[in-house]
Amino acid sequence: MMYYPTLQTRFSYATLAQLKDVGWLNITDTASDATLLSLLEESSKRCNRICNRFFYLCNDTRYFDGQASRIVLDDDLYALTSMSVDPTGSGIYSLTYSATNTPPDMFLYPLNRTPTTTIEVNWNGQYGTFYAGFRSNIKIQGVWGHGPDVYNNAFEDSGIAITTPMTAAQTNAFTYKFPITFWTPTAWYTLSLPAGSSGKLSAGMTIMLDTEMMYILQVYTAMDVALVLRATMGTMLAGHTGSEIYVAQYPADINRACLIMAKDEYNKRLSSGGAVGNIVTGTGNAPVSNDAERLLKPYRREHTAVWVGD
Repeated sequence: MMYYPTLQTRFSYATLAQLKDVGWLNITDTASDATLLSLLEESSKRCNRICNRFFYLCNDTRYFDGQASRIVLDDDLYALTSMSVDPTGSGIYSLTYSATNTPPDMFLYPLNRTPTTTIEVNWNGQYGTFYAGFRSNIKIQGVWGHGPDVYNNAFEDSGIAITTPMTAAQTNAFTYKFPITFWTPTAWYTLSLPAGSSGKLSAGMTIMLDTEMMYILQVYTAMDVALVLRATMGTMLAGHTGSEIYVAQYPADINRACLIMAKDEYNKRLSSGGAVGNIVTGTGNAPVSNDAERLLKPYRREHTAVWVGD
């Protein structure tokens, strides 16, 4: 699968409905919806920066340098689709490695939970090495990202099935393009929902219909429609008929930290414009709150440089 420009597109670890809820900002009108959603998206990216990892899931192909026995992944691998190796540096990935063969060619660590952060060769497998000394000779296709906490579903059934078929063509709303010939443009699409069901969805959600992920920009409950950004997170545009809508899930602590930071940023904008300090002490942006730091700390990942031949 090719790397699409929309891979790391708009996403949020909390929803607009959650942030506007009485327990957070207690906002009932829609005048600030665009601003609030942008705060959630920036807070989500801030979670990623603090933790040195991302919590959404995306389809992608990643390349790694050859190693003798161990591959330290620079990003979390939620689910492995395939892994192949070029043993000679020729650019042909002719060897297919499997973690389910008997015996397996490799082991995914940690063994009993997601996400995978390290892959180690099985000396008793059919290859016994990852061919150290060659650049970018390991190709891994899969679903990347931390995803929800272990044993939780990556996507929850919303209980909503679309009633109006969708095609794989670009449709209504708005279309934008990048000057890349192999990429199919992404569309902003007005998704029709069954009567009375739109209250179950909210802006800020990433949803999945069949194999296509979409990001909800706005929900219009009076008309039971949702404005969505299609083919996000490395997925492809596809046709859908009667498809169930599944909603992406994230760790509860990440969700809460995102809400805390978005709420704090909103309140700062109402007061000091986001700056702290004065002319004597100097000014700067307010730090992440202790509550958010406490929630994010267990998810921080330390990155280690890995070189060819390690």
